[in-house]
Amino acid sequence: MRRIAAYPVLTALLLTASFAGCRQEAQPVSGDAIRFSVGPVAAVDMQTRAEAPLPTEEDFKTKTIALYGLCTQGTSEETLFNGSTVLTYDAASTQWTYTPLRYWTRGGVYDFRAISPANRASTGGSAAQVQADFGDDYDLMVAASHVATPLASTASVDPVVLTFVHADAAVRFVFKKDANELRTCRITHFQVDNLSASGTMTYAWNGTEDTISWTPGAKENGVFAWTAATDDDALELADTYASFDGWHLAVPQTFGGATVRFVYKVGTDVMNAVLPIPDGTKWEPGMTYEYRIDIDKLAIGLTFAVNPWAATEVNGSYTIR
Repeated sequence: MRRIAAYPVLTALLLTASFAGCRQEAQPVSGDAIRFSVGPVAAVDMQTRAEAPLPTEEDFKTKTIALYGLCTQGTSEETLFNGSTVLTYDAASTQWTYTPLRYWTRGGVYDFRAISPANRASTGGSAAQVQADFGDDYDLMVAASHVATPLASTASVDPVVLTFVHADAAVRFVFKKDANELRTCRITHFQVDNLSASGTMTYAWNGTEDTISWTPGAKENGVFAWTAATDDDALELADTYASFDGWHLAVPQTFGGATVRFVYKVGTDVMNAVLPIPDGTKWEPGMTYEYRIDIDKLAIGLTFAVNPWAATEVNGSYTIR
């Protein structure tokens, strides 16, 4: 499971669609094409909140999202976008554009959903229920918007705002030693066992709101594992918290039997530790989890802090705070 280092970005749409049900040629709203906008949120604020460089304009133009769209009019439905890939971000950085254009229909009810990055979208996805596969090398973000077009022929429709939220969780493990421990203390190996490192996300309307649900994959051992090649490569502890490899992207899940395992050296003594992650606790979408491990002469303790996923800028880079 790699450190967070991706910036899933948003760009515009190449699409294929059938012309059944809610036909786009019929009764357009003032001839308005369907447009997509970043809305009031600055584009960079939608990117991965990670220990990664601030995305540049070129970054926006090289990343993709998968778009899904459904139009309902009376009892008929038409799929407008079915995993269509956004290809380019416009020069003004305010809208995503695409070809060929699709047009609004008066009196239509539209449901749009999107996944970033596009290559995580599952083949079984649809405009009504978007699915995505999650691995270890991208942040997974989703967006939705629902629009009812006016019946008046003189009315126009604003661009559709797609504001992305994080569908995965962010996790890191930090260590410190007791201030009274004068000997050198180093962590030489770390891993988490009995944990799902992959899964499938479903993003759908539940009748009230768009919800993110997860089906975690098979549980694995050795997740987030690292081993120091030499003592010089080990994590040397102080009396303030430190992390060996920063934040990880993680599948939201509920725990049962998961453990943190690590090897540490105090002076020349080598010891093994196994700490349970409390059963019934969970990782949820859009949240961060920092596990704090305290090592002293008598015991090893594990506590954790939970916070919403938010960003702070430090010297041009965005990091989780």
